[in-house]
Amino acid sequence: MPNTIVIGSDGSAQADAALQFGGTLARALGARVVVVSAYVHSPPLRGDAGSFEAVMREEAEELARQGAASIEGVSDVKAVASYGATIADALHRAAQAQGADLLVVSTSGRRRIAGHQLGSISERVAHKSPCPVAVVPARDSEPRFASIGVAVDGTPAARAALDFAFRLGRRAGAEAPTFRLLHVTPAPQHVPQPGSTYPAGRQLDSEQLEDMAAETAAYGEVEVLQRIGDPADELVRMSEGLDVLVIGARYQGAVKRLLLGSVSTHVVRNATCPVIVVPPLPAGSLAGETAKAEPTSA
Repeated sequence: MPNTIVIGSDGSAQADAALQFGGTLARALGARVVVVSAYVHSPPLRGDAGSFEAVMREEAEELARQGAASIEGVSDVKAVASYGATIADALHRAAQAQGADLLVVSTSGRRRIAGHQLGSISERVAHKSPCPVAVVPARDSEPRFASIGVAVDGTPAARAALDFAFRLGRRAGAEAPTFRLLHVTPAPQHVPQPGSTYPAGRQLDSEQLEDMAAETAAYGEVEVLQRIGDPADELVRMSEGLDVLVIGARYQGAVKRLLLGSVSTHVVRNATCPVIVVPPLPAGSLAGETAKAEPTSA
């Protein structure tokens, strides 16, 4: 069964970048596309009888149809309106309902309904997503998947990102994609302190990184880039010239709530290329063996 790519669209010019990225990837993978326009569910006001929410749903349905109509060269494209307690929740509901392998959103823009700013929504979407999330900035160039960077630090989260990046490059990239393993050793002033919401990764020396590159060279050309400094700033700098940057998200705590640390949030906000945030996933399809949930009202 082909992969499913869910693309969030609010009808803005910024959302066009997400639609273009998701559509290009879908054509490369032979994937189906679900374009989702989200709105916030709110209790009916006195005397309203739900008419305001009906108007929001109708507009969301129309925006989703417009977004779906812009996807070219994909045989299976669906338009969906999804609601939730927040816009991010609505997109997560749609991703879960559609069995998404990847959820694509843009980094900026403003919704015409209720004034929600999509920049902040994209970060919230990445925080708790049931599948990997691609956050796409506005770009003039066509989406490509030939040069893929991966942030590595020896943790399971980074390993999940690395596995995802190799599957992405093998299936959607050039015949010989280039992978860049990006490792930042924090300068002393940037080492996470005890109690920090961003747990420190394991520091890898040059020999360990070269061994990692050698183990994965069968996937394509592999380069190793090492920097010393602030991990967030350095990863943003290293995103220049990449087609895609893949980073791992970490689970923390007994309830395994997905948290994006300050480094990942900064990278999502400021990277010059699309950033894919990958939660821990088992091996399998492009995104791992995702659970195919029964469709909801999304």
